[in-house]
Amino acid sequence: MTSLAPFFIALISVFLIVAFVHNRYGNWKTHNPLVSVITFVAWYFSFIIITILPLDVASTYYCRCLFEKGFNSCNNATVDACIKPWMYVPPDILHGMWLAVYWSSQLLTWIILPFMASFCYSGEFTIRGKFKAALYTNAIYYGTFLLIFIPLVIYVLARLGFDNAGEKLKVIGITASNTWGLFLLVLLLGYGLVEVPRSIWQSSRRGYKLSVIQFQIAKMTTDKEEAQEGLETVVSDIAGAASLIRRYSPLYENMKTILSKCPEELRQKVDAQRTELEDKGNANELQDIPTMKSLVKLHSRLILANQKVSRANALLQNLYKRGFELEDIIQNETNTTRQFASSFDATYQGRCKTFRLTCEWYWKVKMLPWVLKLISVILVITTIAVIWSECTFFTLQPTLSIFALLIDVAQRTYNFFDIELICLLTIGFMCLCAYYTVFRIRLFNYYYIAPHHLTNETSLLFSGTLFCRLTPPLCLNFLGLIHLDSALTGDNDPKLPETQFTAIMGHLKVLSFLASGFYIYYPITVVIFCLATYLKLGTRVLHFLGFQQFFQDDTLSTEFLNEGKQLLRMERRKREHKINRNKQGLNFSSPKLNGTSSRNGNGRNGNINSNWQINSPKNDKTNYHSTKFTSAKYKNSDTGLDRVELLNAVEYDPDADIQSQQRWPSLGTSSTSNFGKGGSLPRGLFDDV
Repeated sequence: MTSLAPFFIALISVFLIVAFVHNRYGNWKTHNPLVSVITFVAWYFSFIIITILPLDVASTYYCRCLFEKGFNSCNNATVDACIKPWMYVPPDILHGMWLAVYWSSQLLTWIILPFMASFCYSGEFTIRGKFKAALYTNAIYYGTFLLIFIPLVIYVLARLGFDNAGEKLKVIGITASNTWGLFLLVLLLGYGLVEVPRSIWQSSRRGYKLSVIQFQIAKMTTDKEEAQEGLETVVSDIAGAASLIRRYSPLYENMKTILSKCPEELRQKVDAQRTELEDKGNANELQDIPTMKSLVKLHSRLILANQKVSRANALLQNLYKRGFELEDIIQNETNTTRQFASSFDATYQGRCKTFRLTCEWYWKVKMLPWVLKLISVILVITTIAVIWSECTFFTLQPTLSIFALLIDVAQRTYNFFDIELICLLTIGFMCLCAYYTVFRIRLFNYYYIAPHHLTNETSLLFSGTLFCRLTPPLCLNFLGLIHLDSALTGDNDPKLPETQFTAIMGHLKVLSFLASGFYIYYPITVVIFCLATYLKLGTRVLHFLGFQQFFQDDTLSTEFLNEGKQLLRMERRKREHKINRNKQGLNFSSPKLNGTSSRNGNGRNGNINSNWQINSPKNDKTNYHSTKFTSAKYKNSDTGLDRVELLNAVEYDPDADIQSQQRWPSLGTSSTSNFGKGGSLPRGLFDDV
């Protein structure tokens, strides 16, 4: 009797991993429970192929072993015929598993996830309204898609004949889905194969990594200020609309819903501005009476603006934390005591304090860079093997695919454990590269995967759509690499056992009008994308178009880098002052510091004293009501853009500032730079923030 315990252990392990990753990016407390469940299922079905596909391959080779020895069934064989794999799964169970994974993924990626994305993105106030808006949006999308796809289906059926049209339509649908998925896979895999090893190698270069973080701090500070400006503009529009809606208006409850989602510190400003507009008669502020449609748009804008502000604040704090950690590691390189000294993290307590600090010093200062470099070298070798195999797996005689050769050697001796291990590592690496790219993509503010529970519902749903579309072509591509696809190898014997995956999802085929040159342009496309990623062609093009990217030899990047150094130094000084006050036991309150800098401009007040301006950007003026603050301006006369730092006069300590600069000599020289005259900078497509 076959034990399925290892199989279920593998499924549970993947479940726990996906739950951890999903919880890191999503937020079960604030997101719609249905959205969280649907995206979790989509992610789980995509990650589960890492464990199911190796078992399917090993079980297939076991069945082929029995077939070669005269057995017609895998279930009725004796134990002595072939050595059964330790994690052998009967074909009927694998068939049912793949059936559920494939059709659930197709249903999710083409119907449920797009509908839920439109549902969440809608600014309607009722479930019925959101449902109707989602239906309308998807009807337009799929209607356009069908206008293109239906003539193609008719053309293919006319060539193949209309006999058994239902089965042919099913094959056409699967083939079309696989074709789209293969081209998407080429793009994502081509980027990840190069970028994953390179990012790990660069993580071992502390100075370079610190420069990147400082550059990102400057960019994220700009994004944060722009997000705050956008929120202030939306709230100002809300105040204008609220001044026209009376208590007995049918839109009153909807406006209350909108106001309830405004930040707490802005609601009083909304009330004040609404009262002012009501006193003026609203003649010059808003010409049209608000309608349900206009309130829906305001609601959508407010939701998006709130998400952008909270995400920018949290990501900026995370960048500060990472910058401090790298500065600590660099500073500890010259630590003669060989005990790790951290600036802000709590130190160890107890008897093993010295031992733990020593171990931490050796790990972070001495061992970690070499471990990262070793992992990077291993991944580079694996990347070369994958690229070579992608370019040669269509060649059967002689066998040139490296993974096909490894599997062939293992299956000749019926070493099923090695087969499972090779498949697990290979498909795991390919999934890592492809899914890594999904997590790195930034499509402006619509799609943005951010850690620390900062990913919005729309981005989670969109990522689930990409994962589900990648699952079948990724498996088909892997089976092609190891020559286990009969459509590629030409094994037409119907009795020869195949994987249960291909029995359901078909073979590595594309639409007929693309199939003629597929074996030529597919590997060429993979190589082109890998070379483009290695040479950073996409980054250079985006940089040329104005999407600011980090280059060490670029003047504007250097200015951003110097700006990031200054911001990181000021944030460190602020936190050191706070720690010193806590140690001295001084009990006095100070306003919450939400940022460290701002620029003079329309609608920018730095948010240092939490006084939000609700006036329109044209009439917005910086106004600080508290007399406890003094300001220090770092001004560049060339552009007229100011970097303003507001510190509480009570907490400012020049001696502490001097000590901070002596402790961190590399940060003692500050250089203030400007961000250029072009105003806001657009975000890069693969800007890893």
